[in-house]
Amino acid sequence: MIHRRYNPWFIDNSGESTVDKLLNDEVFPEENLVVEHSLRISLDYHKTQMSGECDFLIVCCLGIIVIEVKGGIIGHGETSDKGNGFFRQINPTTREPIRNPFIQVDGYKDAILEFLKAKGISDIFVASMVCFPECSFDPGGIGNGYLWHRGCEEKLTEFILGAIEDQIDHFNEIYTPKDWKQIEYEEMVRICEALSPRFDPEVRKAHLMRNRDQAQQRFLQGLEILKGLDGNRRVALQGPPGSGKTTFALDKVRRICQEENGMGLYLCWNELLASHVRSAAAHYQPDNPDGGLEVLPYYDFICQLASKTGDPHLMPPIESINQGKLPEYITTILNRLRKNRALPRYDFIIADEAQDLFDKGIEKLLKDLLKSNDPVLNGQYYIFYDDSQAFPKIQNLESYVSTRDMLRSHSACYTLFSSLRVNTGQGIGDLIRDAENKRINLGSKYGEDVTIQRWKDLPYAMKEADQILNQEKILNQGSQESVVLFTSDLIRPESGINTLMESRKDFVLIGKEFGPLAPGKTGYTSMLRTKGLEWDIVILISSSLEDQRNYFQLYIGASRARLKVYLLVEEDLLQEGAPGNPQLI
Repeated sequence: MIHRRYNPWFIDNSGESTVDKLLNDEVFPEENLVVEHSLRISLDYHKTQMSGECDFLIVCCLGIIVIEVKGGIIGHGETSDKGNGFFRQINPTTREPIRNPFIQVDGYKDAILEFLKAKGISDIFVASMVCFPECSFDPGGIGNGYLWHRGCEEKLTEFILGAIEDQIDHFNEIYTPKDWKQIEYEEMVRICEALSPRFDPEVRKAHLMRNRDQAQQRFLQGLEILKGLDGNRRVALQGPPGSGKTTFALDKVRRICQEENGMGLYLCWNELLASHVRSAAAHYQPDNPDGGLEVLPYYDFICQLASKTGDPHLMPPIESINQGKLPEYITTILNRLRKNRALPRYDFIIADEAQDLFDKGIEKLLKDLLKSNDPVLNGQYYIFYDDSQAFPKIQNLESYVSTRDMLRSHSACYTLFSSLRVNTGQGIGDLIRDAENKRINLGSKYGEDVTIQRWKDLPYAMKEADQILNQEKILNQGSQESVVLFTSDLIRPESGINTLMESRKDFVLIGKEFGPLAPGKTGYTSMLRTKGLEWDIVILISSSLEDQRNYFQLYIGASRARLKVYLLVEEDLLQEGAPGNPQLI
């Protein structure tokens, strides 16, 4: 069981965030691992540095392991400054030198040993390792240090425990063998608490907004901060769900459309989000027949470009997305349009929820469609993304990382931490964090803003949803916006949802043209289709959590809520003995 002593939402480093997501309960569910992140190390214990920061420290029954993480595409060899060593591949021609991670982690390991020695503790083993979570790496020629990378066959959690065992065996072979202490869970926690006064975790001062006035004030403060980036025509803004990425994107759309007479393009993967932005942007369009903003879902835009070629064979099939072939179609389409001198050109491009686009050829569009010499370096584009919502396939990961890092390297970068939602308590945040970590406790009381119920079949679930909606209308006099979100399997026709909804005049399927619903109507759709959108009351109806994909969907769905979340889970999950989920009483 993974016990995190930090909030994953506040990890702003992409590599460290990926490591957090890779720590998996399923590998050794019977093992307790207590995890600290971003521990400060002082000169009192570090031999060479005034201060340092240990990326991850994990305590398990075998001992302690210190982990140094390097995100991005990492290599070893000649660097751009003509040196030789480890580097981060920024683009095809730039190799940015980085410090030797093995030297770094050994320094932190020694500092931990010095700390334990000062406390009179000498029977707890301390190991170390390096992690390159976003790329594959050839470790040949760099020594015998313990390194996990994307090309490893072992899962990260399995590798961590194996690294500790191997290092204990190696120590006992070289030195006088020791009887290293086996650590119980309670002592793991005490060790972390003992480390904390000297190795304080980095704490982000970010709090959930508790009412609308505070949320609006936080938004205005955020806009003031981001105005400092206005001098840069290329901005990359990262933030978790609810931090205001789409709200900031809309503000950028408004200001550009009102203050500039150019033609812009807004792209996102989500059809509903595109419809929402299209409706909002209609109010911002300047009175300029040659200017404005084109808003399209990404796939629809690619299909639109393909139709301009006049060649039906270039229309990308839906299957090309799952096969990772969409960038190939985009390259061919752009080449054909360039040859025909039919490329559309834009003054600026906005990519919202861009984590869905980094592995789908967005950089090719920027290079060919922006009005600029060397558009990636000199063009005008705004990238809004959240790595925690990314779901790239393993074979597309390197493309995802290299595109993201290339765009960041040419942009002014800013990271949001706080939620701009109007959450009335900590429960929604806790539920979202647990969903992200695939460990929702169905027997837990998350707080007054989260309610968990069971359902037997879909008609029963909709009856429960009816009662919830009626209750909220009475409590709030009908002033709250509500939505019902299903896991993808439940929204498919074969689930019977269409038959169930045919007689329900009070529910409306949210389609591509997403706008205000008529009074008394409640929208419903799948959780994955709602990225970037938000409602006051969100009712989540989930099938079996034995399907691990449902956790990611609940993560997206729960993060749509401003005020309350109602989670309705299929009853058979809650029976006694269901793995990882206690019986709900």
